[in-house]
Parts: sequence; C-alpha cells; structure tokens
Amino acid sequence: MGWFSKRSKSSIMKKIEKLRSRIQKGKKIDSVDVRSRQEIIVSLFERKLKELGLEPSHDSDYMPTARTPLATFLLKHRVDEDTVNTIISELKDISTKAEVESIIEAVAEIPGIHLRSDDIQMAKQLALDEWIRMRT
Repeated sequence: MGWFSKRSKSSIMKKIEKLRSRIQKGKKIDSVDVRSRQEIIVSLFERKLKELGLEPSHDSDYMPTARTPLATFLLKHRVDEDTVNTIISELKDISTKAEVESIIEAVAEIPGIHLRSDDIQMAKQLALDEWIRMRT
C-alpha cells in the first residue's frame, strides 16, 4: 500500500488501513457494514424507478420489476397478486385481441372481484395496450 501518497488516499483506503492496523495490534475490530454488489444495484435501480414515478415490485429474487398500469389497476380492484402476475406473464403468448379481452372477462368473473362494466372496459384497454407493447 506504499504506492499511495498520503494526500491521495481515499476514505475507503483510510478505513482499510485503520482496520489492518487494529488487526495487526490484536485489537478488537468493529463489524463493518457490507452490502453485496446485488444489493447496491437493486438499491440504485429502485431509486431510479421511484424517480420515474414507477412502483417497484419485490416479487423477484434479484431485480425488482415495475408494476405496469394494468397490474396496478387490477391490484387496486382487489385482484390477487398471483393472478395479476399470471395475467401479465401470459399476455406475451397471446396471439389475438379477442384472447386478451377474454382474459379480462375471465378475471371479472372471479368470485370476490367486483368490476363494474366501465372498470372491465378500462382493464381491457390497459391489457390491450400492454399486449401491444410486448409485441413491439
């Protein structure tokens, strides 16, 4: 570590030297707060999403995914999160607009889901928008 001049040492290098010195002297060292690279990346990504007005989802083990307008709409109308995630993931495999609309109609028939006709139309439009985005 001798190649660093005393003036150019960063605060991290100073901390490392302090820890090394304490270890060499046999002194007890304080635990160091360490974050993994993944934690740092996720933290930065979540901050950027929030700056853009998007809500990160914490379902993923690694990178959070933003909630789409369709997902947000369905969740606000008490559609189970697993059902919403299934709908969003299945949209990419659908080949026609009619199939997209039929999925929303099926969701509206789930017991406990109370979507009015205008809510169903809005969900269909959001689903179609999402489907078109996925295909381009």
